[in-house]
Amino acid sequence: MKVVCNKCGREGGTYSSSNGVFPLTNKIDEYLCHSCDTMARDEEYESSNTVYTEEGYHDIKCKNYEMCKGMFDYRMVGSSCGIPGCKNYEYLCDSCYYRYSKWNGGKGELRRFDGLTCPVCLEINRCIEQPHCDHTICIQCFKNCYDGIFKEPTFPYTDDIKEQYEESEDPDSFREKYPLLIEYEEEYNRQLDAQEAMAELNGKCPLCRK
Repeated sequence: MKVVCNKCGREGGTYSSSNGVFPLTNKIDEYLCHSCDTMARDEEYESSNTVYTEEGYHDIKCKNYEMCKGMFDYRMVGSSCGIPGCKNYEYLCDSCYYRYSKWNGGKGELRRFDGLTCPVCLEINRCIEQPHCDHTICIQCFKNCYDGIFKEPTFPYTDDIKEQYEESEDPDSFREKYPLLIEYEEEYNRQLDAQEAMAELNGKCPLCRK
């Protein structure tokens, strides 16, 4: 079916459905014509936040990079990420897009402030606003709240053995040679589960629970 641009109303390309189901109107929320799609891009932000990785990828820093350290492929700008009605012009990494973007009721880019007292740890620090309310907490407490805290267990052998273990393609042989690794891996997985459970429980503003 033919579709019209959601911004200017111009008729554009053809909409195809993978499951054979089409909307009742020909105005698809996520469709923009080429002209409007180009205008929606923030070229100044892209040029000053582009990173070329050692692997040859062309990435863009997330607008919440100071907090999340996330980046995304430049080709994802304007992509709906598989979510009908959405367009990623917020310049967010995958994690921030699904957690804090405006389509999900959040603010997208989260503002940062210097010299505020964090109401959680009570230290004067650089703080960040919450995605669903106006409260601010320091960046570290924000990460602890939304990502959970991972307490990595102590590796039971030397750093050289740890490096070999992490690079090994046959970890079973290491377990046979270094049996304490079995207990280490079990504790590591328990801490991962605890981190996930903490994030699920605390993934809201710690002050108003929004």
